[in-house]
Amino acid sequence: MPRKILSHMPHTRIAVIGLGNIARQVLSQAHEAIVWGITRSGAFLHLPEGNMSSPDGWVVFLTSEPFRGPLTLNIDTHSRPWQGLSRGLPLKVDKDSLYFESAGLTFCIDETATWAAPQRGEAASEQLDLRSVRMEDINRRILAAHPALAWEAENRTLEQYLGLGEGLTPAGDDIATGFLLAANRWGDILLPNQDVPAINRAILDSASHKTSTLSANLILCATQGQADERLILALDGMMTGRPDPETCAAYLLSWGSSSGAYAWKGMCLAMRAAISVV
Repeated sequence: MPRKILSHMPHTRIAVIGLGNIARQVLSQAHEAIVWGITRSGAFLHLPEGNMSSPDGWVVFLTSEPFRGPLTLNIDTHSRPWQGLSRGLPLKVDKDSLYFESAGLTFCIDETATWAAPQRGEAASEQLDLRSVRMEDINRRILAAHPALAWEAENRTLEQYLGLGEGLTPAGDDIATGFLLAANRWGDILLPNQDVPAINRAILDSASHKTSTLSANLILCATQGQADERLILALDGMMTGRPDPETCAAYLLSWGSSSGAYAWKGMCLAMRAAISVV
């Protein structure tokens, strides 16, 4: 009988240094996942075990970028370990780690701090009076980077934006995310006469069958006032004056190739109360 030769793949353990609060919740209930997509800045992981709030499961983002988010796992390395992964690759999930057996990788989450969007600050009345000035300043900076974008309110309801466009998160979904984030974080000032919970329910119901799982997840996060911290900072900056418009625009432009710009368009629609829901 020929001798069996065993091959042992080197194993690498990488600490996750930041974990979004919603990612923490869904990972604690998951047992397996697959690689959903790979980008230059990270890997999207699909956790197929759905629940009432997200029947198609969840997509979390593993990245070495420093910016945190409700569905983001931040790692402190410049080696881009996800580059050795491929779409559809399976992994095991438990309360302490994400384990890619075939790639010899474990991402450890047992001692990771949980991040959630902080409570908003209060905006002084004089700062609120300057909202439109700051909004136009940010618009000019966004349009300088994306001159093809049109900022006028289009003859669409918020629901009709869902699913429009290409990419991991279509532009129409990003608009809905921005609108809902603004409505749920600053709705008492921006939309004082609107039933924001009813708006949330209507858009979540449509998103469940008109958008991708990732977009539906981000929209759900926005209805809870949760989003990537760059969107939070830009929105708060428009309302309070801190950070300044130049910094706000830089944050927005760094979120995806154009997702931050379209999310900003959704925020502007909420600020102008310039759109119907359905």
